Amino acid sequence: MQCHPLDYAQHIVWAGIDPGHPDYDPEKADQYWGILGDLYGMMDLLIGEALEHTSEDTFVVVAGDHGHELYTKTLFINNLLLKKGLLVAQKNLQTGNFEIDWSRSKAFAAGHISIFVNLKGREPKGIVKPGDEYEELRERLINLLYDIKDEETHQHPIKCVCRKEELDAWGLYGNGIGDVVYMTRRGYDSGSAMRLDLDSKFLGITDDKKVLKRTKILEEHTSEHPDFSPFSETMRTLFAVLGPNIKKGYQRPRPIRLVDIACTLAELIEV
Repeated sequence: MQCHPLDYAQHIVWAGIDPGHPDYDPEKADQYWGILGDLYGMMDLLIGEALEHTSEDTFVVVAGDHGHELYTKTLFINNLLLKKGLLVAQKNLQTGNFEIDWSRSKAFAAGHISIFVNLKGREPKGIVKPGDEYEELRERLINLLYDIKDEETHQHPIKCVCRKEELDAWGLYGNGIGDVVYMTRRGYDSGSAMRLDLDSKFLGITDDKKVLKRTKILEEHTSEHPDFSPFSETMRTLFAVLGPNIKKGYQRPRPIRLVDIACTLAELIEV
């Protein structure tokens, strides 16, 4: 059973409990803590109900998939590419969504960390030639990302940029990652497409074409499980297991990995 309300609630109210966000109001903090407390209480009741219908030889696992980290500004990479003429998109007046003109677009951002080149021979409507044109475009994209500056904080939101072939040791390879991969600094996150199918609702193109925009409490995510701190303690979450031959009260001194859970359970139930 997967329960998403607690995940979403923490994303949108995080600014209300974290003094680091401009929307934080100490007089309202208890209200937002109360929202989260009520939701945790609901989850506790659901788990209790489930336990009443299990036997002593049943394994019960409670696991989160990520922690949360505050972010205050969204970075719209596709707006940047539009401004630089590398991406061309028009707004569909009937749907209100932006649609990419692939015949004139050289690059597009998708997911949290990737920019894909519209490469001829690989993409359905690719226009960038492999070889020198491809490499020159990647170099330009890398420089554009590093040149982004937050005029309010005087920070450069992009911490690191790599070519995809430099990241296989990190487990990033294949068609699922972009030709250029970037990492944001703490406090920033990407507003590019959340899905690689490029659903136009998630393209990260806005009417105002701003590259940076402050997040707002209750309107959008004000926390994330971002790329800038994969090893941060704030990314850790809950894992608990109950069942036969499981030590009661045992607390592991070191974190586990999400990928370890399924194989461990398979071993326990002898699959």
